Amino acid sequence: MRFVADQAQLARALQQVTRIVSPQNTLPALAGVRIEVREAGDADGHGTVRLAATDLTSEITVDVLASGVEPGGIILPAGPLTDLVGRVPTAEVRVEADSAVHRATVAYGRNRTTLQGFAVQEMPQFPVREEEPAVFDLAPGALARLARQTVFATAHDESRPVLKGTSVHVADGKLVMVGTDGTRLSHAWVAVPDYRGPALDFVLPQRALAEAARLAGSESTQLSRAGNQLEIRTASGTLVTLLLEGRFPDYKRVLPEQYLSHIRANTDMLRGAVERVNLIAHRDRAGSIRLSYSGGALEIQSEAVDVGQAYELVEVEGEGQAMELSFSPHILLDGIKSLETEKMALDLSGPEMPARLAEVEGSSYFHIVLPLRQMV
Repeated sequence: MRFVADQAQLARALQQVTRIVSPQNTLPALAGVRIEVREAGDADGHGTVRLAATDLTSEITVDVLASGVEPGGIILPAGPLTDLVGRVPTAEVRVEADSAVHRATVAYGRNRTTLQGFAVQEMPQFPVREEEPAVFDLAPGALARLARQTVFATAHDESRPVLKGTSVHVADGKLVMVGTDGTRLSHAWVAVPDYRGPALDFVLPQRALAEAARLAGSESTQLSRAGNQLEIRTASGTLVTLLLEGRFPDYKRVLPEQYLSHIRANTDMLRGAVERVNLIAHRDRAGSIRLSYSGGALEIQSEAVDVGQAYELVEVEGEGQAMELSFSPHILLDGIKSLETEKMALDLSGPEMPARLAEVEGSSYFHIVLPLRQMV
């Protein structure tokens, strides 16, 4: 195997695929990147090099244009290879592998580094989908926005594995994503007007969604669901992941049917106030932030024993009942940070009931936060 690639393109591709590599591997080859030149290229020796990495639940592949190609393949250690190519000072990188001894030379200018690897057969192949997939497209940047608004709200512990993923529902021209960890819930949707297939329901692993969003960036994406797999294809590369098993909870039952208070505030002003109050709140292991609404003002307070107290007054537009609620500082702050519009809505359904954060200028996203007394 042999190829010459642009250093910047190869470095970027390696960074994209190696993010999926797990630090804990049952097989040594899983700590590597599979590099394959499948065709000799055109008459001038131009071709494509495919880079791939997997953690056995997801696989990312990225293609890189190359010259001087010769078919073949090898698995090289992800960390050393990515670090090396990222630091190469030349515009091009030459890679040549000896399949007999599973060793590759990475050359740049008059310099070279040799890396010991594995045969390509030692990396398990991702299962091939056998049934006809359901295919739908997302607009440029839509996947990244959905991930940004939902992944942070998913669970990180193993007590309820299905909550470590994002619920996806596709029907009636909309794709709805929901993430929750039992104390908060993010709900976002985008239009999929061209999808005419049956309704789809599945749970996408949080890590797979986050990596697919990084891979896609501002590009459009095509999603293909078949069986227990989802393929996410972009111009930059492809991610295939196994879907999570289990039934996602009926989150609609926790959504308030009505709100008793409606507050409108400047997003940056409210976020800044909560961040400053949190400087005191986070000093206490059981710290909380107390919000008190009355008329056109929102009082934000916290206290930590042997540290001090914090108080902020934020002018708001509002209507409805005066109310006081306590929240976990980081959960409230995460919710506010997820909003991307200049003005935000804070709707309260009761002193011990869920509150809703939303973007005033748009209706495609909202975030539900449970007060501390309602945490489950």
